[in-house]
Amino acid sequence: MATTTSKKIERADSNKGFIPVAATIKLPQASLVFRDANGYGTNVINSGANPFVGVAETEADNTNGANGDINAELFQEGKFPVIMAGLTQADVGKKAYATDNDTASLTSTSRTYIGTIAEVVSATKAFVQIDIQLP
Repeated sequence: MATTTSKKIERADSNKGFIPVAATIKLPQASLVFRDANGYGTNVINSGANPFVGVAETEADNTNGANGDINAELFQEGKFPVIMAGLTQADVGKKAYATDNDTASLTSTSRTYIGTIAEVVSATKAFVQIDIQLP
């Protein structure tokens, strides 16, 4: 039946999401976030096995909690600054691979893909168009 009254709009914002945080993990604001083998958010990159799920919008501190006690809010679209090394303008358009939750490399070996270099700011900093890996 058609509605005749106003109601609150509910939607899933296309550029944001969340993930339950793994036990004992603290996700700093603006850090790269990965999904562990059990589906929880983590900082850990297990030889490229943990998929990239976004950039932490705010700090999510679950250091004293169990798996899933809190959720981390994530940006899942956009360009974000990432620390890298040896960058030149010729690297624009190349793939970026996380080496930890704050830095990336052009080398894919044992690393997780996080997106494409959209802009080189300096030899040590680029804006990466993130590309999350949903389950």
